[in-house]
Amino acid sequence: YKLALNVGIAFATPEQIFLDSTLPLHCNLPTPSFDIKSYQNNQQPDPELFTELCGSPEIVLLVAPAASGKSTLTTKFINHIRCNSDDLGKLPNCMDAARTALTMTKGKSVVIDNTNVAPEARQKWIALAQELKVPIRAVFIEVDKDLNRHLSVFRMLSKHTELKDRRFINDQILNMHYALYEKSPPLLSHGFTRVDTMEFVPIIYEDEDTNDLFMKYLF
Repeated sequence: YKLALNVGIAFATPEQIFLDSTLPLHCNLPTPSFDIKSYQNNQQPDPELFTELCGSPEIVLLVAPAASGKSTLTTKFINHIRCNSDDLGKLPNCMDAARTALTMTKGKSVVIDNTNVAPEARQKWIALAQELKVPIRAVFIEVDKDLNRHLSVFRMLSKHTELKDRRFINDQILNMHYALYEKSPPLLSHGFTRVDTMEFVPIIYEDEDTNDLFMKYLF
């Protein structure tokens, strides 16, 4: 049914074809519960979200499940150096890279492109910020599970995704991520200078094929 919707062809159930059924159950199939197009009217975040607090070096901690668009979002932080554990190997390596950037002669802000859903991981970054006496803020991306599933499949299929990132995020991992940050979301009382929340906003790609794929039913 979703394939028919994706390619724009008529769809009929076996009962409708072979039994001449006129029951709504067989003839009036509902629109699938998840539709990526429903997110098209989400508000773009305030540009201030991507600028440094007080114009000084800072740590920006992205908080969201895997495959939720964090890496794409980091490109909007034009004055920040991206630090990511997938690229650097382990969290300590990521923290070392952030420390180096923040303590340069002309310190540079960093944006941490990890899930950061576990409070223990966030606390390590808060401790680093306190040690270096720099502001730290959390940017929480609102992504529900169905949207996350869509983004996970799209990431595997998109030609813009590097081969190393074309991995499927199964429900077991997603459920763990959601359970962690639902139990302990980032709060000012944890030591953050500020906590920002933003809606997911669909990406607009330069090529039509990728935009079409993004708007399909993918799971």
